[in-house]
Amino acid sequence: MIDRRGTGLSDRAPGALSLDEQLGDLDAVLDAVEADRAALLCLGTGGALGAAYAAMRPDRTRALILHGASPRVLAGPDYPHGRSDSEHAAQLAAIESSWGESLFLDMLAPARTIDPELRDWWTRYLRASASPGAAAAMHTLNAALDLRALLPAIHTPTLVLHRNDDRTAPIAGARLIAESIRGASFQALAGSEHVPFLGDAEAVVAAIHHFLAAMPEPTPAAPRLVTTVALAVHDPACVPTVRALFTRALASAGAQAIDSETLTAELGATSLVTLTARTLLATTKLLGLPVSAAVITGLQPQHATHSIAHHDHAVQLARTTAPGKLGLNPLARELGRGGRAVIGEDEPLVQ
Repeated sequence: MIDRRGTGLSDRAPGALSLDEQLGDLDAVLDAVEADRAALLCLGTGGALGAAYAAMRPDRTRALILHGASPRVLAGPDYPHGRSDSEHAAQLAAIESSWGESLFLDMLAPARTIDPELRDWWTRYLRASASPGAAAAMHTLNAALDLRALLPAIHTPTLVLHRNDDRTAPIAGARLIAESIRGASFQALAGSEHVPFLGDAEAVVAAIHHFLAAMPEPTPAAPRLVTTVALAVHDPACVPTVRALFTRALASAGAQAIDSETLTAELGATSLVTLTARTLLATTKLLGLPVSAAVITGLQPQHATHSIAHHDHAVQLARTTAPGKLGLNPLARELGRGGRAVIGEDEPLVQ
């Protein structure tokens, strides 16, 4: 079991961590228990972390099992199954004013909202799980995520479980998750409880056991996700200074390949490269250097050593981005949203 940093028994942390930062935490937990590979069971909004880990760390993910997950929380023009902005705002206000009371049981377990024992337990659970500020920060970050660009990158054996009448996360979103992950299995379960340990928990356990017992081994030649970062210098006289900064920063970040001539580098994950790009932009701005950056995350065949398409895409995006700004593709944006490498809505976004 893992308590995400800032919740449960873990140390408190300022604000919510982005998905890419949480990947490092999950690595640390698996290292601590000496697990080379694991089957991940992810509940509700924890599905975002599990999906990101399966996509970015396929070598450490034996299987992915999601229960009560959604590809995104908020509804939008191309996703009608989420909450409205007003519903999200009302929930956030309730967290900030009434955290530690029996919040949201009418959605999480509608058949048991009048159960005094459950209400008392849920109240104590919320108080122990997080502070009001941490809960609000996580609620905000989760609502900003959109996993749809990430799901096709998952090649791990996946089971998607969802209860038919779940009010917190409509089942239509779970079906979309299963349809977007190659080879994923989908199973609808009876009930309205969002959390698996309420209602018919035995049906959930039985479905998981059956899936793991019959699960095939993952395809060894599955593509992997890589991240390419590129800088563009808008004044040729500044190129030598920027090149020195770029090479030093990306070497420290553990880049697999650094091209100092084109100011590009490639990493297997995003946790350091997105933050490094932001740090580089901040440094060059302080020095008065006109520099822009781009981060592109996408699939690359397992045995390929370099992605020309990603390289060219990143270079072009960096060149067309205004000085001092960071351009991202949708997958890089979702993995880096929140935490220390804050992704703003004003950042250039390319499809």
